Amino acid sequence: MEPELGHLVQGKRIAVVGGAMGGLAFALALRKLSVERGVHPLPSIQVFERDVSAAERADRGYSLSVRADPGSMGLQVLQRLGRLEDCLKHNEPGQGMHISRHNFRPLLQIRGGEVPGLPVPRIRITRANLRQALLDGMEPEMIHFSKTVVNAESLPGGTTRLSFEDGSSGVYDYVVVADGANSRIRRALLPDQQLHYTGYIAVAGKTPPLKPLPPELLQGQWLMMGPKGVGAFVAVMNQAQAIYSLSFAAPKTRSAELQAILNNPQTQKEFFDNELPKLVDGFVEPLPALIRATDPSSLWAIAANDLMPFANDLPGVVFIGDAWHAMSPFAGNGANMAMRDGLELAEELLNPAHASLANAQEAFSERAAPRSRDAIKDSHRNLGMVHSQGWRQLVTAALIWVTSRIIDIVLWVKGSQGLGTASMMRLFRAAQDGSGSTKRVA
Repeated sequence: MEPELGHLVQGKRIAVVGGAMGGLAFALALRKLSVERGVHPLPSIQVFERDVSAAERADRGYSLSVRADPGSMGLQVLQRLGRLEDCLKHNEPGQGMHISRHNFRPLLQIRGGEVPGLPVPRIRITRANLRQALLDGMEPEMIHFSKTVVNAESLPGGTTRLSFEDGSSGVYDYVVVADGANSRIRRALLPDQQLHYTGYIAVAGKTPPLKPLPPELLQGQWLMMGPKGVGAFVAVMNQAQAIYSLSFAAPKTRSAELQAILNNPQTQKEFFDNELPKLVDGFVEPLPALIRATDPSSLWAIAANDLMPFANDLPGVVFIGDAWHAMSPFAGNGANMAMRDGLELAEELLNPAHASLANAQEAFSERAAPRSRDAIKDSHRNLGMVHSQGWRQLVTAALIWVTSRIIDIVLWVKGSQGLGTASMMRLFRAAQDGSGSTKRVA
């Protein structure tokens, strides 16, 4: 007898720990696909989020690149979930990616060609707007804010008890862990799966509204190799503001020290006046002007940590997004990967070919783990590139420039559709590898 469609989730109590991109995409996908496929009774899906509301942390306001290339497919996920049109309303200017040295003279520009079935190949959107677009597609009773999960306990029969900070608890048939890189649930259930520090720290900030924005930023985001081992990333946040980060090699302990400095108004101002100019020294305008325009209170420190995907085989518990395969900011792909995880996990749970949750979980991991590893490896290449110095940086820049000329020639010969983003990225990775700039600092 054929298994009934949706038999693995019919009437099940499903908890999602974490209400960011991956958790929301999973909850929305499972509900939407279950309804479309006539699953009855529908699963009970509850998302537990520690933030007080969707607006919490929105003031930090950083933006994300959501892309359609085969290594990302975030736009395809949004389209499948019915949320793409809402996101397009918040698409910010500057869609291309530029690689340059310290001078805003592009060595390589990656814009992407047309993607069948999609209006654009990529968008830039604030984290707050992307999150809200996903929330708007959900039924309000599915999301619970101010609900922090502090522990998870496996019970006989494959269920899991979640304990909350407010003293309450609940038992669930299936738990999807999407609580980010510093996952409490991962620490509780898999204490050996710890983040790996890549050896780099970034100081990030945002500008107040600027009129007008520098024209370089309207062309797209910039990944830059500084003259003294400092890497820079610059992009628009919205129609009037820019975000940036300045990164450098440092001991792991420096990240916590920096964050403490930036949390104190007095030491924050001292860092802004004395240390930040040293980091930006050697970069040409408009980056120094963006730094000078920054409100010191907007600065924060980020340690570039990551975690390769691990065996995702706990009974009744599955990890997705950064909780499973944490990506440093240098991957530039965390939101795409998390949303794709959410959709693909929902698809596997509804696949009638799977006899058990364990089978569905294994199939999901086989789909998601390879692309996640590739994205993390790409971030290591980017780390090596932007922090290269001396002759190594010159060689890197030369090879990237040659790659750009090859792309120009192919586009000229074959037309604008002759080379997609994926092909451009393969050539770009080859240039990085050829330069020897991909050595990882740990």
